[in-house]
Amino acid sequence: MRDRSGTATLRVAFDVTPLIGPRTGVGNLVAGFHNALMGHEDLELVVYATTLRGRAAIAKNLHARIAPLPARLLRSAWMRIDAPSVECWSGPVDMVHGMNYVVPPTRSDRSLASVHDLTFVHFPTMCTKDTLQYPGILRRAFRRGAHVHVDSEFVGREVVSWSGLDPERIHVVNPGLVPLQNAPAEVGGSPEALDELLPASWSGRLRGRPFVLGLGTVEPRKDYPTLVRAFAELAHLDDDLVLVIAGTEGWGSSALDEAEDRLPAAVRARILKLGYVSEVEKVLLLKRARVLAYPSVYEGFGLPPLEAMQHRTPVVSSVAGSLPEVLADAALFVEVGDHMGLAEQLLRAHNDDALRSELVARGNGRVARYTWQRAGSELLSVYRAVVESTTP
Repeated sequence: MRDRSGTATLRVAFDVTPLIGPRTGVGNLVAGFHNALMGHEDLELVVYATTLRGRAAIAKNLHARIAPLPARLLRSAWMRIDAPSVECWSGPVDMVHGMNYVVPPTRSDRSLASVHDLTFVHFPTMCTKDTLQYPGILRRAFRRGAHVHVDSEFVGREVVSWSGLDPERIHVVNPGLVPLQNAPAEVGGSPEALDELLPASWSGRLRGRPFVLGLGTVEPRKDYPTLVRAFAELAHLDDDLVLVIAGTEGWGSSALDEAEDRLPAAVRARILKLGYVSEVEKVLLLKRARVLAYPSVYEGFGLPPLEAMQHRTPVVSSVAGSLPEVLADAALFVEVGDHMGLAEQLLRAHNDDALRSELVARGNGRVARYTWQRAGSELLSVYRAVVESTTP
């Protein structure tokens, strides 16, 4: 089949499993790439999910084909054998793209696995049992000839070093950002106007007060305990400053709670943990925050800092993983785990108006590099390269 230009149309099985449940960082990436690819006439996406949890909703909303077995059983099988193939539920396809490490076998041996980071290599104690299956699943897929999509040059180099794969099988496609004109229309205006939009449960703690924002799932890799310790230092210097942590509760919640418990009651009272927030609420927080703190221990890309820059909010980040590559000179950086250094840089970003203006201007330049239109076109080119590399 060919489109109007005569280019052959690719039929690609595309994994949307990460869209099930509360939206995580990987879920945002999957949604972004899915939407960016949908407008291409020379591509037919067959979306699928390897899950029995939430299968009805995702099948209805995205017309997804659902694998007939539980995800855990499928992962165990794909570490050992090359079956079942994706065609068992997708029908005939030219290739398959597993968006979150796990890529099923195909009858054509044309596949692409998205590897977002190598946490399971560097920090296995920070991984769940499911995540610790990824190395075995990936190595089996590599033996079948799978190519790899990564979000950053940093992760690409790491995959080559870990796996020994030919660099020609590694494809870097940076994700994009939702354009500001597509951001929720409910959010806009001055800090005072934004305060009027605060949910009632937040308003009493945040109205009229500056705050540092931590954004992302509460897991060990995000190192919220270091952020809490840094905030304790700032709390003594600014009586109005509040720390807001917005992110789905994960298995790093207990460490965060323990870090809070060590603080004086007066400081604990100025920490607001919101849990999962909607897209509208997230944009409101990003616009209203004085500074975004991102003290991650390890990162394969890092969308929240770019989202903050998009909304003209300065960023203080760790130097972990891909973050220096992605953020360049548009953020202030600190060493991983250095709560005193983090406190110092947060204070600068909060108080120094000239520095804030400079960071905002540099952030605008970084944000302009990351568009979903570009990402979709680049990923489609990768699909064609994968298919052509295995064509007899």
